[in-house]
Amino acid sequence: MRLKYKLGLAIVVVMLAICFMTYQSYALWVATEAGQENIVEVGCFQVEFEELNAPIHMTNTYPVSDEKGISGRPYTFKITNKCSIASRYSVTLNTLLQNTITLESGDTFNLKDKIKFALGRKSEIVVGINLGEYSKNPENINRDLSNLTIENLDESIILATDVLNENKSVEYKLYLWYDEAAGNEVMNKKFEASINVISTASIGNPTIEDEIIGQLDTTGSCPVYDDQGVVNITKAETEKALLCSAPDDYGTSYYYRGVPTNNYVKFAGFYWRILRINGDGSVRLVYVGNASTIDNSANKEEVLANGYSGTEHKLTSNYSGKYNADSPAYIGYMYGNKNGSTYEEYHANTNNSNVKKDIDKWFTDNLASYVDQLSDTLFCNDRLLVSDNIFRGGNSAQATLKCNQQNDRFTVSDTTIGNGALTYPIAIPTSDEYLLAGVRQGSYNQRFYLYANGYTLTMTPSSFTNNSRFQANMNMISANGNIAQAAVNWDSNIVMKPVINLKRGVLINGSGTINDPYTA
Repeated sequence: MRLKYKLGLAIVVVMLAICFMTYQSYALWVATEAGQENIVEVGCFQVEFEELNAPIHMTNTYPVSDEKGISGRPYTFKITNKCSIASRYSVTLNTLLQNTITLESGDTFNLKDKIKFALGRKSEIVVGINLGEYSKNPENINRDLSNLTIENLDESIILATDVLNENKSVEYKLYLWYDEAAGNEVMNKKFEASINVISTASIGNPTIEDEIIGQLDTTGSCPVYDDQGVVNITKAETEKALLCSAPDDYGTSYYYRGVPTNNYVKFAGFYWRILRINGDGSVRLVYVGNASTIDNSANKEEVLANGYSGTEHKLTSNYSGKYNADSPAYIGYMYGNKNGSTYEEYHANTNNSNVKKDIDKWFTDNLASYVDQLSDTLFCNDRLLVSDNIFRGGNSAQATLKCNQQNDRFTVSDTTIGNGALTYPIAIPTSDEYLLAGVRQGSYNQRFYLYANGYTLTMTPSSFTNNSRFQANMNMISANGNIAQAAVNWDSNIVMKPVINLKRGVLINGSGTINDPYTA
């Protein structure tokens, strides 16, 4: 049985007025009702809401850039799960019908199209997003309005979704500001909305995702991460089976590390391992092999537990095929003009890499009929340069599940967080995910659950070098089980491991072991 509860926060009112000085400008006021602790308790489940600052009065603030928008005073609040089970929650911004404005010309517009927001957790970096554009993505709209009793409700927009473990808290900072491009049409207008926290408690029957998150390590054995979400990898993990956490672009991600024995999945006729529970609640799976072939193998458990012993389960490819490696464009999962002269020309997402072509074909051959069970959660081809011709992935002592640039966040239709450049919701792992799973540069490790007994492709660029010739390099996993660099046109067939994201709730059976894998 699953019950839903809601928390109403204070009404948020954004009022815009004219200030007459030596020039015309706009002043922005954001106000909320006086905050007080609000607790909802039904059965086992309990949520505690607490405003962490006094009512917001932002005065003498004008339509500004995103940088200035998130430098102002935020509306901060804390949510606490005081029960003994994990719970999933959503933070929703609920806009009202009176925000639609009719001009003297008869034209209409909605104020939310002129407003930007940012919602951050603690000290995590936040970015400005246009509220109107964000609400056009169907995945960002709360359809279950039975949880809301708001008069004149226009839309319920989901700003954040995550899972909160028992007796854990999360703090949020909400920023609202007018886009610097806002014009006279917003003058003397008032924008009204309410913030609500809607939570789903699993009573007696938690979801598989909740059960997994409940296994989070509390012994201090997991790598630590800083305020930017960068995880410091100090050793390879060869013995322990850990579930650890780190921030991603959606919230908190829960990833497997070391030698787990309970993250097996059988889906769509294939065996997979769970890489992690993403911050949006989806389940990231990495390919193991054909289920019928493995089930009929004499060494089934060895194949599933210790990697591949032969070629029958491998999918092979190379990163850029027969292309040269003499352009930095070739480190892209998709790439632009190989003869370009600017970063933007090289890294436009217009051409498919060889591995993307192979992955897409494998998808159409095997997973096309399962697309409604897959989530459009991003895959990261992090092409951020940290120094001359060295990409962020060149430092393999640190890992992050955050993707620095929207252009590198590969999605199918999501263009709010992702780039919308993919044809199908599938890619390959990043070297960051391998690092978090258990490897480390300079430390050979064949004792971690992603080991594949051969060179394995990753989606993470390393460098563009000019030793004796120009050469674009990617991070790969060597047969010894460590982070290595290789040219994108390396002519050996290398293991590719498709990665997909299942929607939350697709997996409903099993315990995750070899003989009782999770199933849909």
